[in-house]
Amino acid sequence: MSDQHYNYFLWLLIIIDITLLIFSLVFCFKDFNPVYMRSFPIYCLVNVIVELLTKLFPSIKGTDYNIFTLFELLYFSYFLFKLIESKITKRVVQILNSFFIFYFIVSIIKNGVNISSTPFVLFESIILIIPCIIYFKELFKKLNIVNIRREPSFWMVTGILFYFFILIPTILLSAYYYYQNMNDVAGSLYAISNYSQLISYVLFIIAMTCRRKELY
Repeated sequence: MSDQHYNYFLWLLIIIDITLLIFSLVFCFKDFNPVYMRSFPIYCLVNVIVELLTKLFPSIKGTDYNIFTLFELLYFSYFLFKLIESKITKRVVQILNSFFIFYFIVSIIKNGVNISSTPFVLFESIILIIPCIIYFKELFKKLNIVNIRREPSFWMVTGILFYFFILIPTILLSAYYYYQNMNDVAGSLYAISNYSQLISYVLFIIAMTCRRKELY
């Protein structure tokens, strides 16, 4: 992907981020959506702010992404805790989050806030996949399969799991080729995560609108 095409794609992502924010403000507070969706516009708003700041001020890209990674981990942990019942899973995620925060603070103190976000994102992905898998395990034990398409949590967790599941091999492979001085290959591989992010956004929009037709 050329620099010009990549630049266009980044602006496309920002437009899609804004679209997701608009959808969240319109639909998340509707009566047909469950209470746990009410907080999602906060995530969408922070996401838009970070992407705009990164685009307008490239020099703070590392800082923005690092802070956003911490926010994203804590937000999605909070969101998933609203959906799962397993106390053991919640405890494990809380412990892992504590390790993440400790690692995050130590890394920032030692290397500065503008360091690479790659290890943070990888750690975050591993943590968030755990409650997602537990959610599906609990879901299929208690929910009639025909109701899934009307369940916002199903689409939300599918979007979260899909994105972070794809992100792990993407990060590892791109890091490998980067250290092999094959930067073009590394960049192209990492770009896959942008496309998986687009798909996850589509799933989030489905989550926000899947109960809309119940009103008619």
